[in-house]
Amino acid sequence: MASLAVLWVLGLIIFTQRIPMAPQDFTTKTGGIVVFTGGNARLKEGFLLLEQGMAPRLLISGVNPDATLMDLTKAANIKPSFSKNQVTLGFHAEDTIENAKEAADWANKYHMNSLRLVTSNYHMPRSLLEIHQELPHVHIIPHPVVADAFKHKKWWADQKTILNVIREYNKYLFALGRYTITTLERML
Repeated sequence: MASLAVLWVLGLIIFTQRIPMAPQDFTTKTGGIVVFTGGNARLKEGFLLLEQGMAPRLLISGVNPDATLMDLTKAANIKPSFSKNQVTLGFHAEDTIENAKEAADWANKYHMNSLRLVTSNYHMPRSLLEIHQELPHVHIIPHPVVADAFKHKKWWADQKTILNVIREYNKYLFALGRYTITTLERML
């Protein structure tokens, strides 16, 4: 049991080192932008990328069914200069697995071969794992958003950060396990 605990802690440390602190690619245009909801900073970044012409379309996945595009632009503090026809609101996703499925349906509908994925930095590893499951042949460019409250260098010293990181790490492990089982089943 102690060896499992040591492995879990070592994995957590490696996981924290893989949390991106900024996008690595600011210039490559894609067929679409996908935002996994979960904060106004994510929304704002997605809208700004659309306005900058980084893609012709934007999907916001996991939107509250009562929300409108105007509600979302207000929440993101954006005065839109894009056409509302460029934005798709995805109302069906309630978790990351469903976000990935919603994104896949949307990308397939528009025959996209590349996407820019916008989500929180600590959520990015699991989001990439899930979206690659649904869209294995689509090039995904991670575009992490870092909340001001996220303490990367001393994540263990901030209670909110450590709870978010541990929660996300555990979810990542379950997703990785599910992905491994699915891969092995396909091979048999």
